[in-house]
Amino acid sequence: MSHLMLFTLPEYILLLVWLIWIGQAMFGLRNVYMFLRREQKKKVNEARGETMPDFTPSAVVIIPVKGADPNLAHHMQGLLEQNYPSFKLIFATEADDDAAFVAIRDYLGGGFSVSSLPESEEGDGTTVLTWQPADVSADKKRSSNLRLVQLISAGLAQNEAQKVHNQIAAMQLMDDGDEAVVYADADAVMGDDWLRKIIRPLYRPTIGVATAWRWLLPEHGPKSSLATHVACIINSSIVTLQGRDRRNCAWGGSMAVLRTTLDEIDMPKPWRGTFNDDVNLSNAVQAKGKRVYLVPNMLVNSPVSFTWPSLFEFGRRQYMHARVYQPATWIVGPLATSLYLFGFFSALISLACLTTTWPIALFTLLAVFTLDFFRGRFRRQVAHTTLDDQAQEKLRGIWKYDMLFTPFWMLVHWICAISSFFGHCFTWGGITYRIHAPHDIEIIDRK
Repeated sequence: MSHLMLFTLPEYILLLVWLIWIGQAMFGLRNVYMFLRREQKKKVNEARGETMPDFTPSAVVIIPVKGADPNLAHHMQGLLEQNYPSFKLIFATEADDDAAFVAIRDYLGGGFSVSSLPESEEGDGTTVLTWQPADVSADKKRSSNLRLVQLISAGLAQNEAQKVHNQIAAMQLMDDGDEAVVYADADAVMGDDWLRKIIRPLYRPTIGVATAWRWLLPEHGPKSSLATHVACIINSSIVTLQGRDRRNCAWGGSMAVLRTTLDEIDMPKPWRGTFNDDVNLSNAVQAKGKRVYLVPNMLVNSPVSFTWPSLFEFGRRQYMHARVYQPATWIVGPLATSLYLFGFFSALISLACLTTTWPIALFTLLAVFTLDFFRGRFRRQVAHTTLDDQAQEKLRGIWKYDMLFTPFWMLVHWICAISSFFGHCFTWGGITYRIHAPHDIEIIDRK
């Protein structure tokens, strides 16, 4: 009788779990490799001059902002200097006493006109400041093709996230000349060709939304906290799941859509009463049979700094977005991380206790470790292919954790995913929300 016949039924089940765990690790390796190939192919095509047509409809860029980030001026300057034929910028804040409103107003200078939002009501706290290009402070570089800069205070949100409320308010200022609408986060680092690259794919009628995902960078480089490094790894593991249309979802910090598409999906209806912009836009566009397209070789630098409490709060909030608006995608996170951790700890215990399955447990641990190691190397190569030297230097401290300590950061990822099962309240930007339904959000506290 073979040695395998000596295993009990529970041990056979355990062997099956380990086999699936190895398959999961192989899938992760292949997925990152395919993402890397896509990024490299884009670079080769650009070197050969094989690029998309230069599609440059007149654009409006909407940037919701809260608080005065130390790098806000730098990020604003990047937007002002976009190399694009015709565009305008709309910065949207909560109130005119918000630190962001004051910082942007002071940065652009005093040559502005004051008006109200078209749909404003008396006493609702809304204001619109408008700068013609010649009115912007002379010491600020700006593109000669910049048509207009506007800064609004949108007033307090009532039954939707403040960010979503600000974006909807900003859309009131769009005019007939705005053919493409681009949404951007104020803390994302944009190159001067960002606007051209994010809009260009929209020349294809089948593409509803073009997006570029963020790549989190430790703000203080290798000296950043362990929580920050782990956050960057988890984020990169999610980014490299993108690429294939059926798995793509727009990221709200860098996404472009044609005005005609917004009219087709009856925007802003998909955002009313919600706390999410990007998933709801993706869902609405896909419901019309159009694609969510991830622009290759265009990861957006996003410097971050986390403590453990802020990381767990951020992670839970991200999974709450998916739980409410993409439940089929959301459940993959808890299941995948649970499988990984069960496989790891069961194999480790089997090996430590020298059970009858210990040789297979040892093989499984070595196989998964090897696959994880090379997956981490491929992920590092993605960063080297797509990000600039400064970004790569900031990432220098994370790769050892990605390649050698996957069980540790997978445990952190699991805690974030599992925590999203519980509760209906979360805090975002100092505001606490309660979820009653996907389009029924209550604000219960402001700090």
